[in-house]
Amino acid sequence: MARPNRRSRAAFFFATAALAATAVTTQADQWEIAPSILIGAEYTDNFGLTSEARESGVVYEARPQLLVSREGRKLDATINYRFQTLFGDENSQRANNNDDFHYLNALANYEAIENQLGVALTSNITQQTGDPAEPPGFSNVSARGNLNEVSTIALEPYYQFELGRFTVGSVRYRYGLLEYDEPAFADNKEGRAVLAITSAPPQVPWNWSVVVQDSRIDYDTGIELGLRRASVDFGYEITPRMDAVLNVGVDDNDLDDLPTVRDTDGTFWLAGLRGTIGEITNYEIRVGEQFFGDSFLLSFERQGRRVTTTISYDEETTSLSGQQIGYDDLLNYLNDIGGLELPAITPDVYVRKRLNLSVAYQLAKSSWELSVYDEDREFITTFSGTGGDASRGVRARWSWRPNGLTDIGVRADWQKADLRDRVDKPEDIRIALSLRRSLFDNAYVALTLFHDQRVATIDTNEYEENGASLGIGYNF
Repeated sequence: MARPNRRSRAAFFFATAALAATAVTTQADQWEIAPSILIGAEYTDNFGLTSEARESGVVYEARPQLLVSREGRKLDATINYRFQTLFGDENSQRANNNDDFHYLNALANYEAIENQLGVALTSNITQQTGDPAEPPGFSNVSARGNLNEVSTIALEPYYQFELGRFTVGSVRYRYGLLEYDEPAFADNKEGRAVLAITSAPPQVPWNWSVVVQDSRIDYDTGIELGLRRASVDFGYEITPRMDAVLNVGVDDNDLDDLPTVRDTDGTFWLAGLRGTIGEITNYEIRVGEQFFGDSFLLSFERQGRRVTTTISYDEETTSLSGQQIGYDDLLNYLNDIGGLELPAITPDVYVRKRLNLSVAYQLAKSSWELSVYDEDREFITTFSGTGGDASRGVRARWSWRPNGLTDIGVRADWQKADLRDRVDKPEDIRIALSLRRSLFDNAYVALTLFHDQRVATIDTNEYEENGASLGIGYNF
């Protein structure tokens, strides 16, 4: 079981509480506070997530939640905190498990000078898979304890300015902290400075932008990584709905003292087209070359009255720290966002190549969504062995509200991890049916039936789990 990082957790809670308290004391009447609680029980027929010696049982839970939000002329903020505690089952397989889980999603933006000077704050606490080769489980009830509490906070002051009539610019600096409650993983802090200068209308048919950024990641192991990039983006209007675009620049870093598999310095270029098709479709496509070879970028989005279609493919040099801190919403499980993010045991830097496809359909009382992702990671640093990781998955969602009191939902997920340092290539399948029925006042009852299954190349790592949870909630 991971040892809770109490100092880290206290720091994150303090930062978020301080922001809320400061604002509340000045403009308390503009805040909305919405507490809620759910009391329930969950049954599983496989506590240990194993193919042998399956043991069933029931665990009870209490899940209070607090949502605080504000929209104002200078300050916009949302603080969503959820606490879950499990109790009541004396099953020997869960005797040493952590029974308390924290979730936090806090976003705030304060503008001291409107549209010019401000600061943004984000803070997240979530539970993530500790080891992708181990069973993740459908919920926190699993006796395997394969969860790691991950805390992030990022403070980003910014300044926006005008240069003459047709040029605007911005300066941003983001300072972020990433901490795991498992001591084996590499806590770190990141500083990122970005300067951007962009042309503003009516300077047509040309448009341009210049972006310079410097990132430094400082790991608690004593290793420091620096990534720098300067780029210029040109656009030329071919037609009112189509621009030719060219992006050129240079990458620089200080990875020379680390075990690397390739040179990561050098120039790059990407050229292509971007524009609109009709009133509801945007697209961009580019081809070019970066230090790792041929490079491609694709973006397509069609926003119809009922159907939204999105296709994207991107390649970037990044780190696990940068990906963790960059998430906007970690209150949900990461596979709900659409990807597998692994804790950083070593300060790895990698080239991330990711394809996303999604289709969403909205009706008056129902909606569905289907999304597919495929991600390859070509590691530049080689602390955990040569090669790369791969993760791919499919997510399907359907929801139906037959009346104002009842909500029905179905979710299905498939995800496969191909890890460079593991022989096993596990596939996880999750299917769940959820029902929620409003009762008197603000009370409701919620029921979930689920099936969780792992298919693996190593037989002893396979398992099946079936279960159900039932709870009564109240929104104050």
